[in-house]
Amino acid sequence: MKAGVPHGFGKLVWPNGDYYKGDFKHGKRHGKGKRTNKDESTYVGEYEDDQPSGKGIYKWLDGESYEGEWKNGLFHGKGVKKLPDGTIFDGTWDVGLPTGPGVCKYPDTSVYDGDWVKGQPHGLGKKTLADGTAYDGRWVEGKARGHGIKVLLNGTVFEGEWEDSKFLKGKC
Repeated sequence: MKAGVPHGFGKLVWPNGDYYKGDFKHGKRHGKGKRTNKDESTYVGEYEDDQPSGKGIYKWLDGESYEGEWKNGLFHGKGVKKLPDGTIFDGTWDVGLPTGPGVCKYPDTSVYDGDWVKGQPHGLGKKTLADGTAYDGRWVEGKARGHGIKVLLNGTVFEGEWEDSKFLKGKC
């Protein structure tokens, strides 16, 4: 304690049973620490100005997890999020959403590798489905739009313009 506020290493317990054990600076969580929630979800990592900021790992009780960089309590920077269904996103985050380059592997073994904006494929990217069918090209708000190439399992190639993930014109 310093001037009546937590400063240095300590423990904070909330009325609902959540607690934090770690570093404090002028009454705020700052430095390294661990928060354990009543539901047993945990965050272990760095804090700045009372928020997760820097590197940290959050684990939910259902098996979901995020390991990576944080800013102001949100996923921000490089990180990996794993969902209970087996979905794994490894890439760049901005204010809690995939934004920038990233790879998402889905439970059915399909993979999207490319650009993301606000949590959706947007920009250049390639999606390969479980059966081997692949689309490589431009994406807008999660759908194939603009120039792209789709290769089917049997080797058929569609190259041209796409709109809402449908082939409009080009060569086959």
